[in-house]
Amino acid sequence: MESLLIKPRDKKELAYLIELMENIGSLYNLVPEDATEEFEMAMMIKNKTINTAGIMRKDMERTDLSMHEQLMLTRSEQDIKERLIITERKIQHEEDEWISSL
Repeated sequence: MESLLIKPRDKKELAYLIELMENIGSLYNLVPEDATEEFEMAMMIKNKTINTAGIMRKDMERTDLSMHEQLMLTRSEQDIKERLIITERKIQHEEDEWISSL
């Protein structure tokens, strides 16, 4: 099943599109603006229309951590294990599954 994402310019155009979809008997869903932004970003990354190379840092020098910073990292690892924090990798995996299901 194919999907089409339409962003109406205003409420009048939205009402027209809804009426049109109902008249032709087509299914439609209204998606919040923040969800469409995330979807568009995921599609740009998937289609390689944006360069994601600048997102990753490449530090070559070792950084010494204070005891407080080490404690924070240890707590973060525990939070991840207890699933209080969701890792970026998990989020990316779920986004990939969502995109592939479309």
